[in-house]
Amino acid sequence: MFPRVGTLSRWAERRLTNTGLLLCSLLIGGALFGLDPRQTIAVSIACIALGFLCASALLSARWRPRLEVQRMVPEMMTVARPSVYFVSITNRGRRPERGLVLRDTLSARPIDYGTFQQRRTALGQQSAGRFDRALGFKAWVWLRRQDSGGKPAYQNVPDITPGQTVRVPIELTCERRGWISFDTIELLRPDPLGLMRAGRRYPTPGRLLSLPQRHPLAVPRFDVRTNDRSIGAFSAAKHIGTQQFSHIRDYRNGDPRKLIHWKSLAKTSSLLVREFHGESTARSALIVDTRLGPRDGLLFEGIVTAAASVLSALFDADMPVALLVAGHEVLELPPGVSAQSISVALRQLAQVRSRESDSFRLASDALRAASGVISRIWVVLGRPDAEKNCFLQELRQGGMQVKTLEVIAGPSTDEIPNRAENRILTRVRLDALAHDLALARL
Repeated sequence: MFPRVGTLSRWAERRLTNTGLLLCSLLIGGALFGLDPRQTIAVSIACIALGFLCASALLSARWRPRLEVQRMVPEMMTVARPSVYFVSITNRGRRPERGLVLRDTLSARPIDYGTFQQRRTALGQQSAGRFDRALGFKAWVWLRRQDSGGKPAYQNVPDITPGQTVRVPIELTCERRGWISFDTIELLRPDPLGLMRAGRRYPTPGRLLSLPQRHPLAVPRFDVRTNDRSIGAFSAAKHIGTQQFSHIRDYRNGDPRKLIHWKSLAKTSSLLVREFHGESTARSALIVDTRLGPRDGLLFEGIVTAAASVLSALFDADMPVALLVAGHEVLELPPGVSAQSISVALRQLAQVRSRESDSFRLASDALRAASGVISRIWVVLGRPDAEKNCFLQELRQGGMQVKTLEVIAGPSTDEIPNRAENRILTRVRLDALAHDLALARL
């Protein structure tokens, strides 16, 4: 029933103006009261409203535009950050087109009843009213919007003369991470009576990748002292500065400003940077917990958001991530701090999925193989269990510098220090993630 009600609601939103909606209300009300033969005024009102709507529908059916439509979207956007893309419209007809409204649509898979009930239970409806909790239509609308990834705003199109091409900016705020697919572009034009809108659809498939949301995070700091020889060598090299100059190369997007060769810039007006042998900057590993069940969907999204925030903070602090482990996926990043490395890591986080059967054995093997490169380890997890605790204990026994960020669905933000091993466990609340991450002392 919900899909049919939703389809009817979307049709009325697209095709009827405010005046048209008023006439439809009069038609329905007059038809209901007109069941009584003595209510002749109600029948007359219903007939007049029906006549106007039929005339408006006939006038709308005469619109036959000759338009070419093309969507131009960026490769990536970020969750909860308003972005703009463009739609190009070319008028191939002989008449100018005026008063058009553009509506872009995103595709979403249908939700069967069993999946809806499962996701509705995991979602929770504490903020909904008693009627909404009993019926569930509000939850269904929210889930449909989450599956589609957002709702592009309606945009008025400027007048298009014959042969002219216009570019219409459309604002979109992605509401989930992952791939977002576009379906069709619909152009609407009000009829001369101003009651209905004629519509023409143009199939224009496309997609973009929505990156996870990132929150501001304090610059991470670690203790330089460690029992691991390779880690100590990396830390000493970073502070003593034993890198050897190699050559000068062209600047690449994302290179640190401290590597710019200012003398060459003054002489040649070309932006060049210094390259060194034996890159000694301490590198980190980021482990993301994907061992969660289907009922922990919201918690897992909080874990991914926290991991993306840590990742961005590490790169901003010139502490590049060499290894990203998320479930059964292991991503080795190139050395150095660059925009390309950040983009590759965020793309990986945008597509990661939770699996209740995932194990930390793959993360242990990857860390063991990269023990000569990794000096710091970050673990972002939720709902600790025996296997997760065993994995953390294994890292501690190996003498690695480990910081753990746990996302919980409770009210606690306490820090639990372990002075004997110099470890700190930081907890952040799921419903106050941005606030707690900003206050977390990592």
